[in-house]
Amino acid sequence: MSPIDHQESRRLQATPGEQASWQHLSDLTDQEFCEAFESLRIPKEVFHHSEHIRLAWIYSSHYAEEEAAARMAQGIRAFARHHGVEAKYHHTITHAWMRLVLHGIRTSPRASCFRCFADANPHLLNQRLLGDYYSSEALHLNAARTGWIEPDLHPLP
Repeated sequence: MSPIDHQESRRLQATPGEQASWQHLSDLTDQEFCEAFESLRIPKEVFHHSEHIRLAWIYSSHYAEEEAAARMAQGIRAFARHHGVEAKYHHTITHAWMRLVLHGIRTSPRASCFRCFADANPHLLNQRLLGDYYSSEALHLNAARTGWIEPDLHPLP
């Protein structure tokens, strides 16, 4: 995996061949997916919850827990800034999902691909899963958006 360098955050235009592939991000290898994400070439319109979980799985599979979480936070911030939605970055949500993905990695059979991991952990594809751990009031706190807060309903695994 290449290091993330967001100092040169600039709008990159996808080539005509890439534009078609954005509709099928699942067809990209993990390395291609990370490179496209880290170079900010993926349009925000096709980067949904499952792509966030895939990226969390890739980082958590290749890096120690702290580095994976730092790469995820840095990458999501840069992605949001690049697409003009920097205010959408939410620190607690990002780190809570990282913890849930890491728990899935630790408790399920080693997955050789994201689809295998997702099949073993379908609950992670449920966008509402954090509602089992956090109230909406807690997640709407500015402190949750800008920093880490512990869950107020149930502890994360």
